[in-house]
Amino acid sequence: MDTSEAPYVEAAHRAALLVESDMRLGLGTGRAATAFIEAVAGRYARGELTGLRCVPSSRRTEALARELGLPLAPWTEGLALDLTVDGADEVDPQNRVLKGAGGALLLEKVIAAASRRWVLVIDASKQVERLGTHFPLPVEVVREAAAYVRAELDSLGRAEIRKQDAGADFVTDTGHLLLDLRIGPMDAPEAVAHRLGQVAGVVEHGLFLGAKPEVLVGA
Repeated sequence: MDTSEAPYVEAAHRAALLVESDMRLGLGTGRAATAFIEAVAGRYARGELTGLRCVPSSRRTEALARELGLPLAPWTEGLALDLTVDGADEVDPQNRVLKGAGGALLLEKVIAAASRRWVLVIDASKQVERLGTHFPLPVEVVREAAAYVRAELDSLGRAEIRKQDAGADFVTDTGHLLLDLRIGPMDAPEAVAHRLGQVAGVVEHGLFLGAKPEVLVGA
């Protein structure tokens, strides 16, 4: 891929240089994460890295890592990760993050929380003054509660069940539905997160607040 067409690839290659032998490594989901995984796999294949144990955040990331020959660690081993690298949909000046366009936000949030170091790979288009400027806020919900949660979120914005290309409901790897909450630019994302946490049936949401990621912006 031409890095002039996809600046996040350049940032992903920089992130790959942060990986050291014997690390427990969290792997995000999405285009930026894919570029990072490919770069790490290249280093691993060349013998520059040994002893890696990788924890994927989605089935498609797991499949890619297997295809590229990266060694995987089962979730049952526990999560004490040295480094996780992922992408993001939006990042504001306080390094608050909106994620979930790829549908893997729950496990992405788990491995980010379990990581000593969390690095995000983005291009400049993902930098915004306020979260919600370009992307809806994903909200992962228990299937049976979807109608109730949609009604509860009416005061925040318009919530729609995410669909696959064929028109069926999008189902996450953990078996839940995703609501895309079109809320617009948020003045107080912490207040939004608090409100979502009060709604029964909400499993997780795409606001990553207080995690203090390191952000690499593609040149």
